[in-house]
Amino acid sequence: RSECLSWLFHMASTLDKACFDVFYPRVLAPNEAAHAAAIERVQPQLAKIDRHLLDHDYLACDRFTVADIIAGHDLATLRRGGFPLDEYPAVAAYFARLAARPAAIASGLFRGHGL
Repeated sequence: RSECLSWLFHMASTLDKACFDVFYPRVLAPNEAAHAAAIERVQPQLAKIDRHLLDHDYLACDRFTVADIIAGHDLATLRRGGFPLDEYPAVAAYFARLAARPAAIASGLFRGHGL
């Protein structure tokens, strides 16, 4: 449970903010300098998650949890903000796994984002 809560709070606070910072200057208030700076700030976080996902299918407890729901939303926000996940292959594969889940398909959250 503690592993799940740790990832959940990390996703809901730190990564969520970083992903929105990429999305905002690309979509809502275009500003290339701010967008580039936001991308630079989010990259170390994605690298850490990518390393973790090399050995895990999901973030916590080797099973799908609420932390993965928040992570899927964050990664979709990043992609909507013009950030390709290809540089982080484990994250990209994880995002594809999340997008293939029946509830994700039904939600439409991932439609139109290359999946």
